[in-house]
Amino acid sequence: MKRKLSLLYLVIVMILVASCSKKEKVESKKEVIAAQVGAAKSLDPQGTNDKRSLEVMVQVYDTLVEVDKNMELKDGLAESWEYITPTKIRFKLKDGIKFHNEEPLKVEDVIFSLNRVKNSKIVGAIGESIESVEKVDNKTFDINTKYPTKTLLKFLADPGASIVSEKAVNEYGNSFGQIPVGTGPFILEEWVTGDKIVLKSNKEHTFKKPNIDKLVFRSIPEATNRVIGLETGEIDVAYAVSPIDAEQVLKNSKLELMTIDPLAIEFIGFNIKDSKLKDENLRKAIIYALNSDEILGTVLGTYAESINSPLAKNMFGYTENRVKYSQDIDKAKEYLDKVENKEDLNLSITIHSNSDSMQISQIIQAQLKDIGINLTINPLEWGTFISETSNGKHQLFHLGKTSPTGDGEEALTVFNEKFIGAAGNRFFYSNPKVNELLTLAKEETDDKKREAYYQEVCQIIQEDGVMAISFTRKVIAGVNKNISNFEPHPSGMHRFYKVDKEVK
Repeated sequence: MKRKLSLLYLVIVMILVASCSKKEKVESKKEVIAAQVGAAKSLDPQGTNDKRSLEVMVQVYDTLVEVDKNMELKDGLAESWEYITPTKIRFKLKDGIKFHNEEPLKVEDVIFSLNRVKNSKIVGAIGESIESVEKVDNKTFDINTKYPTKTLLKFLADPGASIVSEKAVNEYGNSFGQIPVGTGPFILEEWVTGDKIVLKSNKEHTFKKPNIDKLVFRSIPEATNRVIGLETGEIDVAYAVSPIDAEQVLKNSKLELMTIDPLAIEFIGFNIKDSKLKDENLRKAIIYALNSDEILGTVLGTYAESINSPLAKNMFGYTENRVKYSQDIDKAKEYLDKVENKEDLNLSITIHSNSDSMQISQIIQAQLKDIGINLTINPLEWGTFISETSNGKHQLFHLGKTSPTGDGEEALTVFNEKFIGAAGNRFFYSNPKVNELLTLAKEETDDKKREAYYQEVCQIIQEDGVMAISFTRKVIAGVNKNISNFEPHPSGMHRFYKVDKEVK
């Protein structure tokens, strides 16, 4: 009897140990939590182009080609491509690619996706040069362009050109942005609107199989709270660490601060269709009233640089030969005297409600008060901010433009009349000469001529006074040291498939 009891006891102990081991195994799964500045609106690559959505989107989808952090082209879903003629590029797809719904990637999905790009009111600029896409065989297709183009291949690496499942788009319709089906290294598992997005690893990915099991994006607008989350271990990676908090990260032996030069500019822009700001004299009065060095130095320290340009210094088309504004109170008052409606100098600036934008706006508010302009600050959550500025319900605004390709053609679309509103031109700016030059540049294959066109565009935009200030700030990420293989991306859209996490 005792022997039977001993055997029974041994069996129970073994079951308990096995149960505990199983539980420990589940609990030791590698989950990485990343804190964003705001919440994604949609994960439809042809339906939105806001930065917060793109940061998640690049985990869920693949593009035909990709660019590395040095802006060099590499293969994505396409294993090869070649120019058959100056206006025909032939692509061959990789074998064994599946969508998250287990459907195989077909040439028909690529044709469907690129036609969506062409017809999109949001990302149509990416596919503007495409005339047609034709199937050659089950793995091969041709892109025919309207004219020889130097930039299409890099444009195909833009998140807006991500390849989607035709079947899923047709099945989910307008809900596709909340039920995305791509081929990427992560699959949507849960979405709590405004709070978090949970992605699970796509273990079947053939060329970007993740090292972690789950990737969670949390929306934490306040920069200080993102860093506090890093310090407590609740957050593994913090996007857009504020320069004010950077020192705190550097002093913490358990954290690492990672920076890279950006492929983006930020600006305080004008809505030029506004009844007051359509007056160039008022815009110039504001421009000359502002001390950008004081604004940036106070809030962003050494991590930002005033550029007085619609293109960053590392972008194709940048020029030093342009109007460069600096604070001149006498000139500001001269322009203010020419303003048609001097009796009403009340304006507002619409911003995303985060600490950096608020501090920048408060300094601008104080500087404008010195010349008699009263500025009200209107902070909004990210989704509302994007909607308001897309519909022109703003006057001044603080935003940025990322250019994943680093080319003026892409970066300058936000000044093109064709893309006013949600497509990017929230300045509601229209200048026929700028439109003409941008068209000439995109149809030109000689880089020297293209560069000259973009440089002239930059000169005109500066002369028209479209932006109150413009600047670049380094891409800054805070990372826990139990995270390895994290590489910041110059676009700020960091990829996580290489990332690993040490689990104790």
